[in-house]
Amino acid sequence: MKILSLRYYPVSILVYIILGLAACYVLVRKLFQWYQGSTQWEWYSEILLILTSAGVVLGVLHLLNRHGMWPFYLKMLGLTDLRGTYTGLLISSYHEDDDMQKPHIRMDMCLKIHQNLNDIKVYGAFTTKGGQKKTSEFESIWCKLIALDGGKFQLLYEYTNKGNMLHRLHRRYFLNNHTGMARFIFDPADKSIEGLYYNYERRSFGEFRLTQK
Repeated sequence: MKILSLRYYPVSILVYIILGLAACYVLVRKLFQWYQGSTQWEWYSEILLILTSAGVVLGVLHLLNRHGMWPFYLKMLGLTDLRGTYTGLLISSYHEDDDMQKPHIRMDMCLKIHQNLNDIKVYGAFTTKGGQKKTSEFESIWCKLIALDGGKFQLLYEYTNKGNMLHRLHRRYFLNNHTGMARFIFDPADKSIEGLYYNYERRSFGEFRLTQK
């Protein structure tokens, strides 16, 4: 098991690296010019070159990070591409009508994962089984990706859930706002997710199984 940090390149460190590389380039160039007999040094143009180089490189890396995702680089870092929309079924610890003799509540679940080289964000929504109207929706507060043996990955995340106060089931099941913790196993082979969750305030829990659309 290996915990993977998704913040390989904090912005401040990246800026320092690029500025350092640009300064080294200027120094090497000046030494080469000095070796050739030139003694002129236009310091303002060199500083402008360093800043411009840093800005261009940072801009390109930002665009690639947000939109390119560098699939080959993900593989080199041992990461996996989680991006996409996943749908499936959630089974809650609650029973229908709060009757222990009745089946556990089942809900349709839609999970969306946004990812780049520095972060993962999880969004989701629930609807009653076969229904169209959302009962609640959530988004992650933080995420941690863990590489497991066998090529699978585990994602841990804490979330905030916003209940739909206008849903017809609100009064029956108190679809209030709450926070919770979830973890799921992602299998890159078939793009499937199997997970568990726990709601802090509601003290409810459950499981979910999803596949990528």
